This record gives sequence, structure tokens and C-alpha cells, in this order.
Amino acid sequence: GVSDVPALVTGGAAPAEGALGRGRDARAGCGRATMRATHAYRLILTRGGLAPALLADAGRVDHVEVVEIDSGEVVLFWDRPPRAASQLARALRADLAQMEAADFVTRWSTVGD
Repeated sequence: GVSDVPALVTGGAAPAEGALGRGRDARAGCGRATMRATHAYRLILTRGGLAPALLADAGRVDHVEVVEIDSGEVVLFWDRPPRAASQLARALRADLAQMEAADFVTRWSTVGD
């Protein structure tokens, strides 16, 4: 019957002490503070023209920048032809989403022109 259905709680009592943030406290005890690269850096792709990469003039140069959010400083910078810049930006976005900030800079600082 109706008594078997659990009631929806919209306000209720406060959670038990220590119940909030339990996952954060457990990770903080590992001794190493980490930050995802996507929270530490911003990717900026500046096109040298209006056309998309596939239709761009062969002489066009696009700029790819990775900027540190906290300081606003450019951490990584590349000048590339349009198609190469698009491919580089795609790879950078994927790594920004998956890697830790320190690992991201270490990996991409070795990539040359």
C-alpha cells in the first residue's frame, strides 16, 4: 500500500556531521594537491583569417596559445598553418580534459614547431 512507498524528503534534517565533503577529505590526505589542466589553463586559437582551416590560404598562419588562468600569462605558444593548428588545438583540448596541470605542461612543453 501507500505506507510501503518511501516519503520524499524536501527539507529534512541536516546530514550527519562529517558526511559532507567526505570524498574531498579522503583525497586531501594523500599529501599531494592536484589540479586538472582544464581548471588551470585556457586554450586560445587565433585564426589568421576568416576561412575555416580546410579552405584557408596556404600562407595563412594561426596562433595556438595555452594561457594560465590565475596569472594570465602565456605558458605555451605555437604558430602553425591552419590545418596543423586545428589538429594541435584538438589534441590540446583532449589532454586539458584528461591530464593534471603539471603533467600537461610537462608533456606539451617538449612539442616544438
